[in-house]
Amino acid sequence: MSETGKKSEHLRQHTAGVRIPQVAIVVFVLMLAGRAAAFTQIFAPFTGASDFITGFPTCLNLPFTTETLGPLGVLFDGAHFFVDDPCSSPEGTTYRFTAAGGSALTPDTQLANGLFEGLTLKGGVYYGNGLSAMYKFDPTTLSATPIVNLPIFPLGLAGQPGTTNIWSGDLDAGNLGGLFLVANPTSGSPSAIDLTNAACFDGVAFSADGTRFYAAVCGSTLVFALDLTTSAFSLVDTSHPVMACEAGFTDCADQGTDGIAVALNNTTLSGIDVSNNVFVNNHDGTLVRIDVNNGNAVSVVASGGSRGDYVTVGPDNCLYVTQSDRVEKMSPCFFQVSFSNNCPLTQGFWKNSPAAWPVSSLLLGGQSYTQSQLLTILHTPVRGDASLILADQLIAAKLSIAGDSNPGPIVSTVSDADSLLAAQSGTLPYQIKPSSTTGQAMINDGDILNSYNNGALTLNCTP
Repeated sequence: MSETGKKSEHLRQHTAGVRIPQVAIVVFVLMLAGRAAAFTQIFAPFTGASDFITGFPTCLNLPFTTETLGPLGVLFDGAHFFVDDPCSSPEGTTYRFTAAGGSALTPDTQLANGLFEGLTLKGGVYYGNGLSAMYKFDPTTLSATPIVNLPIFPLGLAGQPGTTNIWSGDLDAGNLGGLFLVANPTSGSPSAIDLTNAACFDGVAFSADGTRFYAAVCGSTLVFALDLTTSAFSLVDTSHPVMACEAGFTDCADQGTDGIAVALNNTTLSGIDVSNNVFVNNHDGTLVRIDVNNGNAVSVVASGGSRGDYVTVGPDNCLYVTQSDRVEKMSPCFFQVSFSNNCPLTQGFWKNSPAAWPVSSLLLGGQSYTQSQLLTILHTPVRGDASLILADQLIAAKLSIAGDSNPGPIVSTVSDADSLLAAQSGTLPYQIKPSSTTGQAMINDGDILNSYNNGALTLNCTP
């Protein structure tokens, strides 16, 4: 048996008694019931929790008639907060909110686009899971396009730091679930590699340095922990005494693990060393902490809530957790961002470091330019040409984003810059006078992109 096979068999043996839902498709029934409650008890290292987005519809998680679902997939890029909801429409709905949150009744926009599970951001592309496929979606319009098939019911998503790969949990009922690596997701022909079908994996997360991977084992109190430097893995049991919860929305005895987040390194709060600790959102209305510095000791750090599902950490280092009809913001903020958040680099760096480019071509104004053509543009003196002033900064921003810088702060600026270039004939340069109306618009976008490229718009990024 191969080493991978041995590890899969080992994991299968450890999870043999785990309750894996044997349904290929979960049926959702809309509920018009009352409002769920937020956490009623908060324990150190947390000091509080506040409603961030409220008012989501809820629906029964059939065949489990004692639990209700609401918001599931969540993603915060610092500029907008995205939420997947399985209850608003049969195929799933994605909402977009401002960075301030608000009410599900008044989002920035929403679209029934087929997404209702995990969300993530990788290489400047926004991804989400729907029935039997992983999608990419437009952060402005929310329109979604399937890019690779995944068996039956893909669940949580997480980008693997230092690579272009995305990992997805899956409820593959015929094979007891699975874990898939999606390679080359932006290539036009991505591939889904089955890492293991030893168990169903739900919420998933990487440490920011890419050395650790964590996954919730469906229908259990277990968290799967994998050291990617040694390939060693362990299972952590997060079971705890039954605690009071919002019984109208939650089975207080269902301690199933789900969304996962990892604390920052070198962090002590209230005298507690939480460095790299793992926090898990549970179905019983609790949050638990796994103390990786103390033998994986488990403690409840919030209770009294409703059914928890996925979580996300934004560039503000704050933890946002789903509950049956809302998203809660935990405080204080001491978490690793849920997606790679590398600091942008300047156009001077990219001009002089072609070997560091993460891609060999870019689209500018809808036209494809090779690396050689892009380097020619970067080395061409601008001489008062607004199109070159804009192009230099746009090239740098797109290269940084492809290298896992957060695109959130400049999504609309990049779109506008591409539109300005697309309106011109031929290829760059376009000899646009800065004093013209078009030139002024190009200079304005270029200024914003220059601020981004110099790190002024990317909160808590990783150098």
